[in-house]
Amino acid sequence: MSPKDVVYNPDQPIDFVRCYLGTYFPRSYVESYAIIGDLMENRIYFEELNGCEELNVVDFCCGTGGEIFGLISVLQHKLKHLKRIHVDAIDANPHAIRTLYKLAEQMKALHQFNIEIDWNFHCFFINNHADWADLIKMLNRPYQYIM
Repeated sequence: MSPKDVVYNPDQPIDFVRCYLGTYFPRSYVESYAIIGDLMENRIYFEELNGCEELNVVDFCCGTGGEIFGLISVLQHKLKHLKRIHVDAIDANPHAIRTLYKLAEQMKALHQFNIEIDWNFHCFFINNHADWADLIKMLNRPYQYIM
C-alpha cells in the first residue's frame, strides 16, 4: 500500500481497510502516543488538563482509529483524575468505522482502559458546506482534542 492509495478511500472495500489496519494503524498509534506524550511534558499544558475528570475528542477521518487509541493510552496514564473520555469518531468509509467499532469493543472486553470510553461512531461523507454545517450541529459539544 502506497501513501497515494490512502488519499481518498470512502468507497474502498473491507480488504483495503484490513491492509490499512496492518499498515497505518500501528504508525498512527505510535505517532499520536508520541505527540501527546511530548505535549504532556509541557507543564502548562499538563496542568491545564490534569484536574479534568472528563474530556471530549473528535477524530474526523478517523479510519481504523490508531490515533485515537494512542491518545487514550497516554491520557489514561498521565491524567490520574480522568474518569471518562467521550469520542466522536467520524469517517466516510463504513468498513473503517465498523473495524474501529470492533476494535473498541475488543479493547473494552479486555479491560485495556482504566477509564470509561464513551464511543460515538459516525459514518459521514462531507460533500459541501451544508454537510459541514449538519455535522457541526449534530456533534454540538466542545472538544479538548480535535484529531
